[in-house]
This record gives sequence, structure tokens and C-alpha cells, in this order.
Amino acid sequence: MYILALQYKKTCTSRSFYIGRLNALEPEQASTASGRVRQYQSFAHAELLFCYNMAMHTVVKASEGTIRRIADNKTANNLITKEISPGVSLATTEATDYYEKETSGYDRIYYVLDGELQISSDGKESTLQAGDACFIPKGTTYEMRGTFKALTVNQPAFGS
Repeated sequence: MYILALQYKKTCTSRSFYIGRLNALEPEQASTASGRVRQYQSFAHAELLFCYNMAMHTVVKASEGTIRRIADNKTANNLITKEISPGVSLATTEATDYYEKETSGYDRIYYVLDGELQISSDGKESTLQAGDACFIPKGTTYEMRGTFKALTVNQPAFGS
């Protein structure tokens, strides 16, 4: 039987981070250890539980997203934003008879949920329908048009 002391400090910013150290202790040392002390069958089991227990997740319901009106005929519901995940963001985008030409400031993925989305760049045109996806590298100038509902993933994360 191993006894493990978890010593950590919690730093709060827009989300919590755990900086931790696991120490294997002899049973007689446990009473003087700082931090949380637990018994485990093996040190490997303790390490696995430590990683699992420190993992965090954030759930954002559709009703909790931030709706942005991009144009009269295009909206985005920002669900996972840079405040939650600086590395990647997720939004649902809905458009009706929409046209836009832009240069992407992010690596971007569109995954079409419904309707039809036409994407063109560098003389290549593609039509995406439900279940289709498209990757657009940062810095790419492209045109998009159509009536669609899509998941939009940006990396790095887009704002709120």
C-alpha cells in the first residue's frame, strides 16, 4: 500500500490551473505531510487518479452561448471562446443567402450541419453539405456563400 501526498497550489485566472507534486510517503510520514494525503494500491494507480481528478471540463449549453449578429443574414452562437479555451474556439454559425469574402485570421474548420455552404479560394470551389467539413489555413483569402448551419472551429480561439 502506498501513501501519497498531493501538494498543490491553485492559481485562478479565467480558469483554474493545478500545479502539483506527488510524493510517495512511508505510512509513518503521512501524519506530517502537507497537502492531501491518500492511500493507493500502487504509485502508478495514484498517478493515474491524480491526472484524472485534476482534469477539468467546461460545459456550455446552447442557451448559454454568446449570440453575435455578423450580418443581417448571418449569426454565430459562440460556445467555447478564448475565455474558456485560449487554444481553440467553437461556434455554431447560421446563414441565409449569405456571401462573404475574407482573409482568415485563424486556422478554421467548417463542419456543415444543415444546408449548403460553398467555399472558394485560389480558383477552387467546393460545395459542402450536411456531414462535410472544410479546413481553411490562417491567412487564406476565401469566399463563402449559401444557406447553412455549421460548426465553426478556430485555432487559436476566437473571442466572446
